[in-house]
Amino acid sequence: MNIHERRRPMDIHGPVQGRSSEKPQVASALLEALFTSLDAGVCATDAEGRVTACNPEAERLLGYSAAELLGRPIHELVHHRRSDGRPLPYEECRLLAVTRTGCPDRGENEMFVRRDGTLFPVSWSSAPIVVDGVVTGLVVVFEHASTSPAVQPARPAELTVLAEANARLGLLEEASAVLVSALEPREALRRLARIVVPRLADWSVVELLVEPDRLERVAVGHHNPDRLAEYGFQWQLSRTNLTAAHPLARVLHGEGPILLERIEPHAQTPIDAAYPEFFARFGATSAIVAPLTARHHVLGAITLVRNDPDRPYGKEDLRLVADLTERAALAVDNTRLFAAQRQLGEAMQRSLLPRLPKAEGLELAARYVPAGEAAQVGGDWYDAFPLPEGDTALVIGDVAGHGVRSAALMAKVRNMLRALVIDRGEAPPVVLGRLDRALRHLDVADMATGILGYVESSRSGRSWLRWANAGHPPPLLLTPGRRARFLDRPADLVLGFGHLSREEGRIMLPSGSTLLLYTDGLVERRSLTLDVGLARLRRIALALADHPLEDFCDAVLERMGTGASDDITLLAARVP
Repeated sequence: MNIHERRRPMDIHGPVQGRSSEKPQVASALLEALFTSLDAGVCATDAEGRVTACNPEAERLLGYSAAELLGRPIHELVHHRRSDGRPLPYEECRLLAVTRTGCPDRGENEMFVRRDGTLFPVSWSSAPIVVDGVVTGLVVVFEHASTSPAVQPARPAELTVLAEANARLGLLEEASAVLVSALEPREALRRLARIVVPRLADWSVVELLVEPDRLERVAVGHHNPDRLAEYGFQWQLSRTNLTAAHPLARVLHGEGPILLERIEPHAQTPIDAAYPEFFARFGATSAIVAPLTARHHVLGAITLVRNDPDRPYGKEDLRLVADLTERAALAVDNTRLFAAQRQLGEAMQRSLLPRLPKAEGLELAARYVPAGEAAQVGGDWYDAFPLPEGDTALVIGDVAGHGVRSAALMAKVRNMLRALVIDRGEAPPVVLGRLDRALRHLDVADMATGILGYVESSRSGRSWLRWANAGHPPPLLLTPGRRARFLDRPADLVLGFGHLSREEGRIMLPSGSTLLLYTDGLVERRSLTLDVGLARLRRIALALADHPLEDFCDAVLERMGTGASDDITLLAARVP
């Protein structure tokens, strides 16, 4: 192949997500052929503007060999000049600005410098190279042009194809990356409204079909965000109020993207009736109204508007908008499914957790917070129930993993532990030992941790805690006088080892003391060690020790932060 390169720009884009890899390969072959055969110069650069690829015509026009071009800053090579020949400062170079703005640009009758120092007029077009939503360089296409506009040669159609194809692929790739990470439908649509401005539209409006016949405006984008701050743009519309010819009504009934090529600023067009405040304040010369359709269901619509009469939308824009809205609608539908699954999982999880009993001489509070990244139920649980003679059993535990299996196993372990405590009335280490043997007999291989404690009251009115710990984070005890300590002894292995002899801890609970049991999601973070998390919990809990117990639990969660990848369960007990 007659091409000089370090990295071919046409190879940087992998298969578009959700598409067959055959189309990108065909597009890559087409771009590669254009790159080598164009009678125009083509250079690609990295994000710093250093040349990474060039074609033979670029060598001929600039007078450099490929070896002399590669790796050098393109601004220094061509000494980009104004049309009158004056040097253009580095910070004003429109070629390099593309890597900062991510927006394509073009120029006519501007001057480049050859290797021998002579100037020659060029027509040029540049487009950003986007990888995973990040601008990693640019592609510049340039050709010799006459200094006289009357005899300026026409730009070959292939130049526009090359520059705009890269920009469109970059926009679609960026949209896919941004939309797929949204976890809520409205957030996905707000991202969509921002993505298309200003690269595809001067302003945009997105409506969501919240009921069969009701639209709700959920996002607005404008190339000047400061102008949007002046208006709330809260808007709802009944679909039944739209005429059958209204573009919104048409796309909501299944029609594809609709192109409005020319809109007079003050004309009463069908679309103008839906957006009177936008057309009055921002104006519009052309627009596209497109449905958001996923899995054969219309979820809403997006309207893209351009204000520049010299840059109206055309039929080629419909294909790009159709592809973009297809990806956006799928992302929105996925977020809806995610939310529904998450709500179902959370409801199931909460149904497995018990109501706290009214314990004499003991105040109880508990919290469960599902993981921020998981849409499934988990294995965290707490339990509290009365014992004979007025004592209270406290339990907290965690079965590793997420999903229905972990939740089912959690319910099995919790119910088995409660049955062993009530049936035998034995000390915490003995009960956990029996649970060990039961789990081994049931061939439960999943790792599980837990703490079983009894809060007992003596005849003198003092309260004591007896507990055993099977591989769980240590309880935190806050006592009057602003003292705090972790009950890190005893600390035995996780549940499931039937041959272990477990130890018991015993400590007095002074009046006014607070005992906090929790699962590891409270103190473990990807960026922090466990020791740091425990120290942070101790400091925060100590500062909140005087709060009412319900407020104490809420404030601890708020200050510690909810887990992104793990559930959090708290069980707090306070001696009045």
